Amino acid sequence: MSDRSDRVPTQVDGKDLKPYAKPMLKKGPVLNNIVAAKPVSGPAPSDVRLKRDIHAIDLLANGLTVYRFRYLWSDVEMVGVMAQDVLEVVPDAVVMGAEGFYSVDYGQLGLRCTTYADWCAERPLADAA
Repeated sequence: MSDRSDRVPTQVDGKDLKPYAKPMLKKGPVLNNIVAAKPVSGPAPSDVRLKRDIHAIDLLANGLTVYRFRYLWSDVEMVGVMAQDVLEVVPDAVVMGAEGFYSVDYGQLGLRCTTYADWCAERPLADAA
């Protein structure tokens, strides 16, 4: 299996990066604000090559960065992880589809991919915990 991410530019904060560069964040007091009560089962598209407008917004205790992004085919802002990051921490949670793009089984991580609006609405509950 070859990693094609070094041949496809990504955009972070309006700048094209090649290859994908993981931003550095400091750990904050709220680390698990996307933990789901009922995690989504099955893999979700999480390859950095399928996302745009990528912004790092949080860092989980296990070292995974949480991002706000849009899929290439949608204008809806989402919150989730990048499969390329997950490969370094929990490789068994990442699968490659027939098209050559990575997906992440958020259920294996105890997380869920959610909309940014829902993430913001749930955040005060996570902060209070």
